[in-house]
Order: sequence, then C-alpha cells, then structure tokens
Amino acid sequence: MEKQKDKKNLLKCLFSGFIIIGVVVIIFGNNNFNRLKPNMDSASNEIDEQSKKDIYNVLWQKDISKWPEGLPQELDEKKLSSISPKTFGEEVFTMLQDVKTKTIPLVQRNPKGYDELSKLSENGFNTRAAYTLGGLMGPDYFNGYDGMKSINKLEFPRDYGMHENFQFGWNFMSLNLKDQNGNDIDVLINYFTRAIYPPDIAKKMGLSEIDNQVVEQIVGVGYSDRNLHFQAANPVISGKTGLVEFGSQPYEIKFGNNEVKSINKDSFLPYTVKIYDPETDLKIDLTFEQTKPMFLEGDEGKDPSMYNLGTWYYSIPNLKVSGTVNYAGDDRNVEGKGWFDNQWTAGVMPPGYPDNYYIRGLSNIATVAKNKVSPGWAWDWTEVQFDNNTEITLSKMHSPYAQDLKNHGETPPANTEAEATGKFIDTDGTATDISANVTINKWFKSPNSGAWYPDGWEVTVSEKNMTFTMTPTSPNQLFTTATGAEFREGGVKVTGKMGDTKLAGYGFGEGTAYSGLDYTFSKQFETLGVEDSPQNIALFSPSVPSIWLFVQSILLYLVSLILIAWLLIIIIHAISKKFHKRN
Repeated sequence: MEKQKDKKNLLKCLFSGFIIIGVVVIIFGNNNFNRLKPNMDSASNEIDEQSKKDIYNVLWQKDISKWPEGLPQELDEKKLSSISPKTFGEEVFTMLQDVKTKTIPLVQRNPKGYDELSKLSENGFNTRAAYTLGGLMGPDYFNGYDGMKSINKLEFPRDYGMHENFQFGWNFMSLNLKDQNGNDIDVLINYFTRAIYPPDIAKKMGLSEIDNQVVEQIVGVGYSDRNLHFQAANPVISGKTGLVEFGSQPYEIKFGNNEVKSINKDSFLPYTVKIYDPETDLKIDLTFEQTKPMFLEGDEGKDPSMYNLGTWYYSIPNLKVSGTVNYAGDDRNVEGKGWFDNQWTAGVMPPGYPDNYYIRGLSNIATVAKNKVSPGWAWDWTEVQFDNNTEITLSKMHSPYAQDLKNHGETPPANTEAEATGKFIDTDGTATDISANVTINKWFKSPNSGAWYPDGWEVTVSEKNMTFTMTPTSPNQLFTTATGAEFREGGVKVTGKMGDTKLAGYGFGEGTAYSGLDYTFSKQFETLGVEDSPQNIALFSPSVPSIWLFVQSILLYLVSLILIAWLLIIIIHAISKKFHKRN
C-alpha cells in the first residue's frame, strides 16, 4: 500500500515537472516572426552628399564640388562603396531582421517598428542615418553588446582606449583657458563612438570591430571678449572608411587628419590635440599635461552598475593645457586647465535589459500595474576647478519629459532646486564622495527647440561648508548632435567661499534632454526619413509590456514557487522515508 502511495506521489511530481517544463518552453521559447524580403532596387550605390561633406571635413577640405579630388589613396572605391546608402541599407535590413527574430525571454519587442525601419532601409541609409538608428531601437537591440560584467575592473593602459564592443561611449575634454590678454576662451572637444550593429551580427556580416564603429566629433568654442559661443561642424565618419583609428598604448584617436595622441608611447599623458574645421575655419593645436592622478567615478569606476547594465567612467582633473586656438584668423595663444572624461555604456543610454530573469519579470509586472513606462533619464553635470587646487564634479538626474520640466513657453521657468552627487578632489588628488544642493537660478531659450536651458547655478556643499555660484563665460552655450539631441554645454566662472575662505575658479555646466522627447524624435525622424506623426512617436516609444509578456512574467514566479515546493516535497518525502526505515 505504501509503495503504491509512493508511486502516486512520484507520478504527481513527474506530472508537475512536465507542466513546469511546458511553461518554461512558453516563456523562453522562440517567437517566430515573419522575415521581410529586401528590395534594394531604389537604393543608391553612390556615396551621398552629406557623407562626402563629412569626409572632406575631416580631411581638412571644404569644397565638395571637387570630389573626389584630394582623397587619400587608401580611401579606394571599395571603401567608398562600403558606406554607400545601398550598403548601409542592406546591413541595417540584415540587422533588423536578426534582432526581430532573436529570442530574448521577458524582454519587450517591437517587430512593427522594426518592420517600418526595414521598409525605409530599402531606400538606403547614409552614415548619419545608420548612426541615428539606435535611438529608435528597443531594449532587444542591446543583445550581443558587451555588458558591465565583461570587465572585471578597470586596467590601464588597456582602458585608455575605446571599447568597440560596448554600445556607446565618449572621450570628453572641457577646457577653461585664457589668451595672452587674459580673456576667457572655453573649448569643448568630444568624440562620440557607437557600435552601430550588435557585435555578433556585425561579425556575421564580415565587419571588423573598427568597421562597426561610427564616430562623431563635437567641438565648440566660447569667447568672453567677443560675447560669442559657437559649435563647429560635427562630422560623422564610419570606421569602414579607414579614416578612424583608436589606440591605447599610445593613446590615440585618429579622425581623418584630426588627432588626439600621446606624446610618449608608454604613457597616456602628455598628449596633443590637433583639430581643424574648414567649415568655420577653426584650428585647435593644444598640449595636455597631467598634474593630478586619475580618479574613478562612482563605485570603482562603475557609475552606475546593475545586472550587467551601467557605465564605466573615469576622469582626470586639473590638466595643464597650452597651445593655440585660431578662429577665422583670430589667433590666440592660450593656457589654462582641462578636464578629461572617458565613459562607455552597457545599456543605460540607450536602454538595455537586466541579465536577471526575475528582475525583468518584476519590471514587466510593475510596469503593467502602473500602466506607464519610464522613458529613461536625462542629466545635469558640472565640473569645477578651483584656484586653490581642489576640484568638484557633480551630477543629478531629471526627467526628459518637457511637461515634467515645465521649461517650454514664453517665460523662463522658476528657480528649480535638486540634490546632486559627485566627488570632491583634494589638493593631493584624493577623491571623496559628496552630495550637494543645486539651484538653477537663470535660463536661456533655445532658438531651435524653444526649450529653456539652465544658464546660472547656486551650489551648496554642506559637508564641505562650501557655497558657490556658476555664471556662463559666454552666451547661448548650445550644441546639437548628429542624432538630433540638443544639449547645453559651456564654460562657467565660479565664485564663492569655503568656510570663511573665498573661492574662485572655472568649470563647465552641462544639461541634456531639456528639449523634450518629441523634439528629439522629430530630428531622428528627419534623418531617417520617418514621418513625424503622433502615431510614429508612439510606435518608437517604449511601450507597456503586452499582456502575454505580463502573463509570462507571472508564470516565471509561479513556476519558481511550484519548483521550490516540488523540491521541498521530494526532500521531505525522502527524509520521512529514511526516518520510517530507521524506526
């Protein structure tokens, strides 16, 4: 009788096991989507005018009517063909079909959006369109890129270089300089890098890591004596051209004839920067020397890091900078301080998905319950370099929704106050965590988006008994990226006190995504050829998980509970059986 009972219990357990396996197959099984068939008849094999203009720019030439005169011999017909609208269209189409059909359990998908982009790719995409595409992709696009766990800890000189298998990164330099007459000259230099296809897909397409990179150069200068701030041309170049090179030992970014390069092979600093923009006739020739050690932002360089998502991030403050800045014949000998950031992301911007199934499931359940998707976050950032040889960096997050910011309209917003966190760097280079209260007390209006941007700040760091104000050194410190993002960035003059001691110095103030998501979508749509409509904004915006995804997420937790209960029953039964045998 007891044997028969044991047999029944075993059958029950096996039946439960089959149910669990079936549910797991449902949750983690493949989603079959129909593949579209490409039709590239209308795509051009000829390189487009914008790409010609960008290539000529980094080769320090301006007149594209002379194309292909002046191209280097290594930029041959094959390399030019690799960046034609037809080639990019075919690659984008292949990538979209691969992403659309790949199974990623408990991750929201957007096959309708990918079908729309696939149809558009049949007309071809230029380099800028391929570079912009990531902004309209969903979290499943992140699959295949390196995550935070691909690096155990930062190591140098390895991590001086670019990180081609991460999705996005930037090398950033903000410079507060003075010319021979004591005028403030502020310079921003930034290299954005993007691996446009997930590395495993790029490899299938026969692309190397450098082929898969698209790089954008952002440069801007502010002149206090001329009451002038301007952005130079922002060329966007594919690694397939051979015009982009990265190195870590020596540190190097080669971008056509523009170059950032270590002077000595075995040391990161000093390095030189040589940039020329023929469109604005801006020439920069600077040398950077180290006076303080590098420090790691956040938690040992992770800022933030959660479930394989996050950013790696380190900074070098108080760089000694000297050289020349020449704008349209106005040649200035300059010297001052610089700040260097290297940051690369693993699914925070643009968004990815956590590597933990339970966190994914919980996120799906919570999002469905509140019926609202978080659009991600934007940020304000600043670095300040005081005359007393100390520095501060601070950042705070804010919503990218214009209606939340309340910064659109005829009149500027009221003062806004928020908490910020960051680091205080002492005279010996020791970096410690701090928090601060930051009040935006002045605004300026963008002529492009109509949004109001921060233009004056009051900062209190209670734990250091420190208060200071930041005032821009030049007006209208606004930039636009090739992907349509608008941000404020520029030099600030700083005055304040630390206890009873007066403080003075210079820094940079940054604010992103104040234009609002609709404006960003409109610029992305313009580049990609998508109709700017509420329907398409909805199509490419993050959406609340489907009911089916919600059910799968609930089932994951139910299955896990059943499995735990099942194992407990088996263990208890085994212990009980053993106990009865002994008695």
